[in-house]
Amino acid sequence: MDWLLIICSLVHIFLCPFTKVEESFNLQAIHDILYHRTDIQEYDHLEFPGVVPRTFLGPIAVSFVSAPFVALFRALEIPKDASLYLVRCALGAIVLWPLIKLRKRIQEMLGQGTSNWFVFITVSQFHFLFYLSRPLPNTMALPLVLLAYYYWLGQQHGKFIACSAAAILIFRGELAILLGLILLGELLTRRLSLVKTGIFAVPSGLIWLSLTVLVDSFYWQRLLWPEGEVLWFNVVLNKSGDWGTSPFLWYFYSAIPRAMGTSLALVPVGMFLERRVLPLTLPPLFFVLAYSFLPHKELRFIVYALPLLNVAAAAACSRL
Repeated sequence: MDWLLIICSLVHIFLCPFTKVEESFNLQAIHDILYHRTDIQEYDHLEFPGVVPRTFLGPIAVSFVSAPFVALFRALEIPKDASLYLVRCALGAIVLWPLIKLRKRIQEMLGQGTSNWFVFITVSQFHFLFYLSRPLPNTMALPLVLLAYYYWLGQQHGKFIACSAAAILIFRGELAILLGLILLGELLTRRLSLVKTGIFAVPSGLIWLSLTVLVDSFYWQRLLWPEGEVLWFNVVLNKSGDWGTSPFLWYFYSAIPRAMGTSLALVPVGMFLERRVLPLTLPPLFFVLAYSFLPHKELRFIVYALPLLNVAAAAACSRL
């Protein structure tokens, strides 16, 4: 079944290879790492920093995966445009790996039928597989979120907290709502204790925060925590609304229905017929509700909710 996910992701890459403004920092950073390497003064972001600084850790990971292939293309004197496809494929592979692991976890928990329907539903929807290879800050966080889901469903709490801390502190601070709700559920059901949470969370937080500050201070040539500045700009100063605002319920009546299509109608059916998916669907729904308070809204901000909602739809299909 995994080949369906891979093929559909490749179709998106080759039909729509180029990027838009929200993707420009990560794509340019990957280009500079691959082509300028240690010559920081040639990096694009020093002249065009953007509104808020972003982390280089995502571009470094993508560059590491794609570097051997880009080097081969350069040796063969293949035009640089081809490297864009390589980078997009590398990013897609980085996201597909934990998505496939999550599918296998779903199979272990809910059976082969639900696992198969999860793939069918995912490939039938446009947005998730489209965003999967786009060099957005949200996409950079997506592999860690999918791994966090995988470890959560497997009751591997230490790894779940480590992945969650990395996603929140390095890439997207608002994920503290989604992953925090999942953690709260584990605490309330006593599958995880406060003591163990502290044992896992404190070292993870210190390690990931130190890593992003050290690496990104080097690349930005000043002391900074990128995601901290993003949170200050978007949440405290509430400046994100300068790029447009949407009604409070926009995610529910517009974004999610467009992203999920007709499979959205199956989510409540799955929650009713297969009670084991109820704990999987409540955190993303409450996350979307909480995130609705920010006036500036885009589908990519809540893309992490789609896999868990698709599990409920897949369970409905399997039971029906």
